[in-house]
Parts: sequence; C-alpha cells; structure tokens
Amino acid sequence: MDELIDIEPVGVLCFYATGDAESAQTCESIEVNENYTPVKYEGNYHGMMLIQPELEHEPLTMIMEFLDATVGWDEGY
Repeated sequence: MDELIDIEPVGVLCFYATGDAESAQTCESIEVNENYTPVKYEGNYHGMMLIQPELEHEPLTMIMEFLDATVGWDEGY
C-alpha cells in the first residue's frame, strides 16, 4: 500500500460523445480536477470514430500532447 501512496498521479483524458450514453455517464461521473479532463463531443461517435481531424477538439493533437505530458512522448511526430 505504501508504494501506491508514493506514486505520482497520472493524467486522464476521457473522450466521449453525448449520444454514447454509457461513455457519457462514465466520463461525467468523475469529478474534474488537475489530473482528469473529460472531452465531450456532440453526436454518437464511439471509439476510433472520435479520432477524426474535423472534430472540434482535434483529438489526435490532444492525445499526442497528453502522451508528451505524461510519459515524455517524443514531439517529433
């Protein structure tokens, strides 16, 4: 247990569409804080359908920035 307490928090992005009821409920049930960011889209996209360049939040860019911030992803992408 002590090892778990010493672990630094890891950031989480939760992508979901308003029409995907189960994902929306899950993402909206978690309190927003410095380590948790829900990313909401209108419609009913799910999974890889949320990874499209024309969506309002540029999900691929957000994922790359997230990886860089959390695991030091090389920005040479």
